[in-house]
Amino acid sequence: MTAMLKATLDRARSWFEALSPREQALIGLAAVLALATLFSTLVWRPLADWRQASLDELHRADLVLARIGPMGGRSLLVRAASSNGDLAGEAAAAGLQVSTLDPEGGNVRLRLEDAPFSKLIPWIDGLERQGSRRVMTARLERGSAAGLVNADLLVSGDAP
Repeated sequence: MTAMLKATLDRARSWFEALSPREQALIGLAAVLALATLFSTLVWRPLADWRQASLDELHRADLVLARIGPMGGRSLLVRAASSNGDLAGEAAAAGLQVSTLDPEGGNVRLRLEDAPFSKLIPWIDGLERQGSRRVMTARLERGSAAGLVNADLLVSGDAP
């Protein structure tokens, strides 16, 4: 097998050396173009397709999270307020009472105690539809009576 391969390579080399310099340059250029095409077809294109598929999957996951956000408390969009007091005022208008409101850098931590679940979720949903803030984290616990919850929300500053 090795002898046959060596003989074939020797014949190809002697054929190539018998060509004029111009023909050798054209054959070299054709070889470079063929290698570039093979690289593009066998390596680059599959990687680019894989990357695009990953980005599409990530986008679909973001859409799913946005849909389940009101139920799971993640990635909720909340109405932008000019000051932290506006969030408390909006909660009060919805029949909710904010027990603590603490700024944390560009975020605001809200605590609502014994909030009616039936009012809390529509309030968050209403803010989501109108605003440009995000609920970064939300933790809901059972309140003191049926239908009441204690909610801890971390709301980000204005989103772009």
